Amino acid sequence: MKRLLPFLLICCFTRILSAIEPGGLLTIEDLAKQAEAVNVSASPVPQKNKAPYEIIFFFDIAARDSAAYLAMLSDLQRAQAELPQNEQADFFLLTRGSGFAVKSLIRQYEISMPIHADSKQTLFKEYAAGELLLPFALIGKEGKIIWKGSPIDLENILNLIRTGKFNPDIQLKVTRLRKEMQMAVQASLPDVILRCANEILKLQPGDSLAIQAKLFVFENSNRFPAALAFARQNAQANPHDVKQTLLYLNYLQRGGNRLQFMRTFEDAVKQFRNSPEALFRLMAFAAGDTVSLSWFPLNAVKALPDQIRTVFEKQPADRRSTFYQYEAAIHYGLCDIQRAVHAQKMALILAVGRKKAEISRQLEFYQNIQRLQQEKSGK
Repeated sequence: MKRLLPFLLICCFTRILSAIEPGGLLTIEDLAKQAEAVNVSASPVPQKNKAPYEIIFFFDIAARDSAAYLAMLSDLQRAQAELPQNEQADFFLLTRGSGFAVKSLIRQYEISMPIHADSKQTLFKEYAAGELLLPFALIGKEGKIIWKGSPIDLENILNLIRTGKFNPDIQLKVTRLRKEMQMAVQASLPDVILRCANEILKLQPGDSLAIQAKLFVFENSNRFPAALAFARQNAQANPHDVKQTLLYLNYLQRGGNRLQFMRTFEDAVKQFRNSPEALFRLMAFAAGDTVSLSWFPLNAVKALPDQIRTVFEKQPADRRSTFYQYEAAIHYGLCDIQRAVHAQKMALILAVGRKKAEISRQLEFYQNIQRLQQEKSGK
């Protein structure tokens, strides 16, 4: 149930009206003229070689979930960089609050994405009037907004656009079905929720809110086998979206199906072999604390760092540091303490800010194990 609380929040606090909707005119340049650039020097708003699409993100940096959304957008921006130039998007993040307050929060969260502040909320009043829920995202092309919605849907919508499957008329139908589904959630009508979710997924496979809606109904009615079957079907229906594969892997682990988990993970490594970002997410999943490494096919996990090393050696320092932390965790799980120490040392060299202390503590832990092994072998 806790896994699906974001779905409930989205459904219970929906927006009614807004000053900017699909079909409206708005560009990054329009906003940049009036907003205060806070940390744009880290990654300036592009002036040359502009991408054909623009992603505009309205949010409140003081909100507790902002860091998670910014991390998601950062991942999306990096994934966009893998695409041909004619399929990429430029990003513009606009937050409420004074420039001073925003700078303080940027330092606190160690944010690297460029952010603009709307100190007097002039732009929010003009383009986000009537919004009951932040954040929200816009996708624009040639100065016209072609999509508006939750940022969690951005990746799926961009994939539809990229593959030529995006249809504004279908989006209107999806919007109407979402409103009906939201009312059904508030009225506790599971059959209506499922019907709306199924209709949305027929129109738009991979729609995050519809996926969460179905899982919400299954989980809330103790129908885990149905949730597991749907997670599998959903992953198969979205073979280019690693998030759906990871969702299925989580359900396999919860269901205790280790053999199918291992087969699915091995297949995923092959399936996403041409996407370093997707492989990085699989590597993070294997190195994390959610699922024990004993569940994973060890040869596939061991090979992951080398599959994306060349690409990540060209990434910014903080990303390389994270890569080495995951690599160290994998080597530790594989009982190769020497390589774990080496990778963690690299992570520490590249780390900045508050992260250095935690990385240093983990390095000390690895080194203590290494010392114990050396003492034992010396005896």
